[in-house]
Amino acid sequence: MNGLRLFGAFDRIVLEARVGPDRYESFISEYGLMTGESCRRDCAFITRYTGWDNGLDAKIYFDAPEWVVESLRVLGFNVMEAGKTHRMYYQSQYPSAQERPYGYSVSSNDLFWWLTDYGYRLGENEIISFELYEIREHLKDLEAQYEGIVPHVHLNLVEAENPVVEATMFSKIMHNLPIAA
Repeated sequence: MNGLRLFGAFDRIVLEARVGPDRYESFISEYGLMTGESCRRDCAFITRYTGWDNGLDAKIYFDAPEWVVESLRVLGFNVMEAGKTHRMYYQSQYPSAQERPYGYSVSSNDLFWWLTDYGYRLGENEIISFELYEIREHLKDLEAQYEGIVPHVHLNLVEAENPVVEATMFSKIMHNLPIAA
């Protein structure tokens, strides 16, 4: 899907969730089911206000090329340029923002869940290139295929800090090439 390319074109990205007290436990459960990970409670804040859609206010803070910002606006998202108050707030929340504040923010539950499905998680994230996203989706498909033949099979790829290294390793594995450079 070509529209997913913009999810891999951010320069930096942080996902945060503010959740009403009556929705907090169900949010943590839903997030865990979707990601297979426990929720980082330092990035999912309980708040008194519950007037948001489903008691959730998901925020995405990011830096991105102008075409990504414009694409999000064309898709109907209200992209805000971070003002002084946002910069002050994020300087206290995320270490990398102390050096360089995030330039844009979007408040959208839908975008939050789409980005989570793409592979981003609560808190600061490394950028997931579209190519790496495709590789991970391919691995899920392979795992599903082999599950029918060999129950409980799990195809694991060594997680590399650099997504390009991860993609290269996967490519070599798929083509039966030696992994050592």
